[in-house]
Amino acid sequence: MPAVTLPGMSLQGGWSPGESGWGDAMNANLFKVSVMVQARVLSRTTALPGSPGSTDIYIVPAGSAETDMIAAWDASAADWVYYPPSAGTEVFVADESLYLYWDGSTWRTRPIGDTNIVAKSTNYTVVAGDFFGATIILMDTDGGDRTITIPAGLTVTEPLTVIRAGSERLTIAGSGGVVLRAADNTYTLRAPWSGAQIVPIGVDEYVLVGDLGA
Repeated sequence: MPAVTLPGMSLQGGWSPGESGWGDAMNANLFKVSVMVQARVLSRTTALPGSPGSTDIYIVPAGSAETDMIAAWDASAADWVYYPPSAGTEVFVADESLYLYWDGSTWRTRPIGDTNIVAKSTNYTVVAGDFFGATIILMDTDGGDRTITIPAGLTVTEPLTVIRAGSERLTIAGSGGVVLRAADNTYTLRAPWSGAQIVPIGVDEYVLVGDLGA
């Protein structure tokens, strides 16, 4: 029977017992598993080399049609094989000694035991990756009032911490379709170095808790 695409890594399978002609697809399966399971890339900033080694794997840097894909050199075919990441794909980057994960739109650092502080100084719309791990958004408001917006459609379960690092106001807001709740309907962090957490409690529903005030 014709091969079918399997869930997860989109491998090919479903052949009948004794069926022939599956060798090429199985070799592609094994190559993909070897690349993507516990993935380790050499770099995310280095251009793909013209004379790669037989085990070379990279994240393609900006400036290419394959930007952000995982590129693996297939020595038997003498060509690069490109795999687009799926949300949640995680890789170890050797030249930076850190883990990255794909949040659906960009590669982000995966905190390992330590707080991941993300500094911002302009209005910011959060993404799903901000809610993963021990992330803190440190918002500099010395340049004026700032807003952190929660968009609709995020699939998140962990709280996100925000800190106001400046003299002007920091407000947390939900976009259309988002329900954001807070005590006394107060969505502004009270003073410099006030902190708060955005806690997901349902689909597009959040509670803001912390040092809030007008």
